[in-house]
Amino acid sequence: MNDDFSQVLAAQYRRYPLMQPQDFGKLAFQSEFGPEHMITDTGKSFSRILEEIPRAREEQASAELEWIGNGLCRFPLAALSDESVEAALLSRLMVTTAVQHQGSKEGMERRLQQLWQLPVPGMEAWLQQYRGMGCPAVHHSDVFRRTYRPHYRLLLAEFALYFPVLSRLEQHMKSGKPVTVAIDGRCGSGKTSLAQLLRRIYRCNVFHMDDFYLPFSERKPDWPQSIAGNMDLTRFAREVLEPLRNRQPVDYRRYHCPTGTYSSAQRMQPTELTVIEGSYSHHPALSGYYDCKVFLTCTPGEQQRRLRRREGDNFEGFEKYWIPMEERYFRTCRTQQNSDITVDTGIVPIAG
Repeated sequence: MNDDFSQVLAAQYRRYPLMQPQDFGKLAFQSEFGPEHMITDTGKSFSRILEEIPRAREEQASAELEWIGNGLCRFPLAALSDESVEAALLSRLMVTTAVQHQGSKEGMERRLQQLWQLPVPGMEAWLQQYRGMGCPAVHHSDVFRRTYRPHYRLLLAEFALYFPVLSRLEQHMKSGKPVTVAIDGRCGSGKTSLAQLLRRIYRCNVFHMDDFYLPFSERKPDWPQSIAGNMDLTRFAREVLEPLRNRQPVDYRRYHCPTGTYSSAQRMQPTELTVIEGSYSHHPALSGYYDCKVFLTCTPGEQQRRLRRREGDNFEGFEKYWIPMEERYFRTCRTQQNSDITVDTGIVPIAG
C-alpha cells in the first residue's frame, strides 16, 4: 500500500464522527479502486454533475478537498463556479482517473483489515456481511447523507489540486486563440510536475527557465544580489516569447550550465497551449507575454522536506543561496500578488 490508510481513517473519523461501518467500507473501496466502478461515459457523467450541483449549493455542502489516500481525492461539487465549463472538465478528469487508477483485491483486503481494528460499533458484523457479498461498491449510509450532505467526485490528487488552474486554462482556450501560461513559485513547490501534468492533458509545448541561465562569463560581479542575475531573460524573450507572440516556430536552444554550452536548436511549432515553467518566469520583463500566471507555494517545512529528498547533498546550496535569492525576487517583484492563481501544493500529498 503506497499510503498510510490508517491516517486517512483517523482524519475521516475526526471529520465525520457519525460515520457508520458502511461509510468506512465505502471509503476503503474508493481509496483502493477510485471511480473505476462508475460508468466511464463522459456525456452521462457530465449530465449527472450538472444535475447535482444545485443540490450541493442548496445543502451548503463542503467545498474542501478530501485526501483519501492512494493518490486520490474527493473533489467537492460545491467548489465549481462555472457550471458548463467546469462540469465538463470535472467529468473528463473523473473518466481519466477511472482509466488511469488501478486497484486490486489484495489492496482492498489490506484496507478492510484496518477497518476490522476500528472501535466502531457493528463493524465486525458489517465486515462479515460485506465480505460475504464479495466486497462490492456501496453507498453512504442514510445517517451520513442526512448529516454531512456529501456531494463530490473522485479524482487523482493532482487533478483535484490543480483544478483551478485547469479551469482557468479551459476558460482561456474557449476563445480559440493560443494561450501561454507561466508557472512560477518556490523551489520544490511542484512547477515541473504541473508542467508535466499539463503536457499529459493538453497538446502543448513546455519551455523551462532552467534552460536559460546566463553564462558565468556574462554575469555581473554582484549577480547573487541582483534579481534574476543568473538568468538570460533577454535571450528567453527574443528566442521564445517573441516568436510565440507572432505565432512563429521557436528554435529552442538549451544552455547547459555545468559545461557552459548550448544545445542544437530544436524547432518547435506553435500549439494551442504553451507552458512556461520555472523560477523568474513571472519577472516584470516577461510577464506581459502571458495570458495566465500561476504561482505555486508550500510551507517552509514542506519545501525543506521535498528539497532534501530531491537534492540530497546539494540541499545546503539551496538553503544558503537559491532559496534566499528566490524569496528576495518574490518580495521585490510581488510575484505571488501579481499572479492570477496561487496554489498551495502542500494541502494534499502529490507525487514529485
